[in-house]
Amino acid sequence: MEKEKIEIVFSKLLSIPKSIFWNFRLLPFKQALRLPLLFHFKTRMYVNRGTMILLKDAKLFNFSFGFGGSLGVARNKESFFIVRNSGTLKIKGKSTFAAGSSIRVEEGVLEIGANFNANKNCYISVFKKVIIGEQVLLGWNVTLIDNDGHTIDSNQNVGEIHISNDCWIAAHSYILKNVSLGSGNVVAARSLVTSSLMKQGTPSRSVIAGHPAKVIKTNIVWRE
Repeated sequence: MEKEKIEIVFSKLLSIPKSIFWNFRLLPFKQALRLPLLFHFKTRMYVNRGTMILLKDAKLFNFSFGFGGSLGVARNKESFFIVRNSGTLKIKGKSTFAAGSSIRVEEGVLEIGANFNANKNCYISVFKKVIIGEQVLLGWNVTLIDNDGHTIDSNQNVGEIHISNDCWIAAHSYILKNVSLGSGNVVAARSLVTSSLMKQGTPSRSVIAGHPAKVIKTNIVWRE
């Protein structure tokens, strides 16, 4: 554990020059001076000039991308931070993405609430809207994707994802378009959450599990 902590600290030190560059490229000058964005030096960046990165709380390294995560879980070889075209990223508080994670906001809005924590290899793809509340926890290898990637039979291939406060999405789960999770929900490991059940929103404090997922328990309380 001590070795891992030392490696993370060393990686953060190596990442400061890159992070300084991107803070001043992406943020207003007064916010950039506080260095709220910390990107791992190996993160592949694809960000257009003029892209909207909106910070509510510009504290030092309040947004951390590409460091740490659960010991024993292999990370992806590459991490991507993509916000371009008409994409907007709103960061409303402290947010942490572990090693191997990727964000892709080609269009639309990704909003991340305060005290967000994603374990290794998180992948978020946004073409319309993904809203994540406060105190949300993602396990490793979790995917949030609000689009189908391709159009099938002229059906609309984008939707929205809404994740309320205090949700825990466990490892290897997929959250697809037109899903709304109620506050305090727990999504069990390896669940596939689709609009077929979840478009109207799930009851608060529920456990959701399965392929496709369904509500299997209500009135629960989970603790980190």
